[in-house]
Amino acid sequence: IVSIYPNPFNPAVNINYYLDTDSFCEISFYNSKGQLVERKLPGLQSKGLHSLNWKPSNLSSGIYFVKFSGSNTVNTRKILLLK
Repeated sequence: IVSIYPNPFNPAVNINYYLDTDSFCEISFYNSKGQLVERKLPGLQSKGLHSLNWKPSNLSSGIYFVKFSGSNTVNTRKILLLK
């Protein structure tokens, strides 16, 4: 993950990531209990810079974790949703 902004966020957060090769990637969102709340972009994506705008309208305020899997790497970041 290159960047996540704004953080804290309401109502949406932007996630930018770079792939150095064409690869299968996935972005998963977990609550503070480690439960999966949403999964985005599962599939093959091309090399380069990509962006995802996440709008979790059905979730309550709190800490969430963004897990990026792709391009032979796994990266997890903490984000804060304020409503």
